[in-house]
Amino acid sequence: MVAQGKKRAKTKTWFDYRLHLIADTVYELPMSFEIMPATVSEQKVLPRMIREIFGQDTDLKDRCKEFSADRELDSGPLKQMLWDMNILSAPLVNTRALWSEEKQVPDYFPQQQIRRLLDPEKTDKILFSEKGNVFCRCPAAVGGFECRGWEACHQQAGSKAGDYGHILRIHQDKVDRRIFTDCT
Repeated sequence: MVAQGKKRAKTKTWFDYRLHLIADTVYELPMSFEIMPATVSEQKVLPRMIREIFGQDTDLKDRCKEFSADRELDSGPLKQMLWDMNILSAPLVNTRALWSEEKQVPDYFPQQQIRRLLDPEKTDKILFSEKGNVFCRCPAAVGGFECRGWEACHQQAGSKAGDYGHILRIHQDKVDRRIFTDCT
C-alpha cells in the first residue's frame, strides 16, 4: 500500500491457538480438551491426552472400541498404543501415503498402488500396499489356473493352503504398525 509516496507493509494477524478435543461421538460429549499454541503438534499432545483420559477411567477404556482421528495423526506409535490399550478394533486413523522411493524410479506408474515385498527372504513373494492391502505375485493364483509347481511352492514358503487359499499370518515385529494395526 502506498500513501503519500511512502511504502507501508500490510499486517495480518491470526489467533495462534489450537483446540485438541477428544469426544464421545455416540453421546456427543466432550471427554477431554486442551487449548495449546498452534505450534504444538497434535502428534505430541494426543498420546498424552489418551493416556490421561483412559488411565483414569477403566470402564471408559473397556467401552471404547473405536478411535477415529484425521490423517495428520497417522503414526505407528499412536496406532500401537491404541491397539495395546484394546481401543483400536479397526484402523480408523487414515494411513498417509509416505512411501516415496518407488516414485523416483523411471517405470513408476502413478495410477497403480505402490507395493512392497512383505518378506523378501521368502519365496512366495507376498506384496503389500501402504494401505495394508495384501497381494500375491503368483501368476497361477492371480490368473486362477492350475500350476504344476503349486505344491512345491507352498512347501518352500512354509505355508498351508486352506479353503480360502493361501493363509498368511503377519507378525507385528516384522511390519510397520502404522500400516498393519491388528497383527498378532
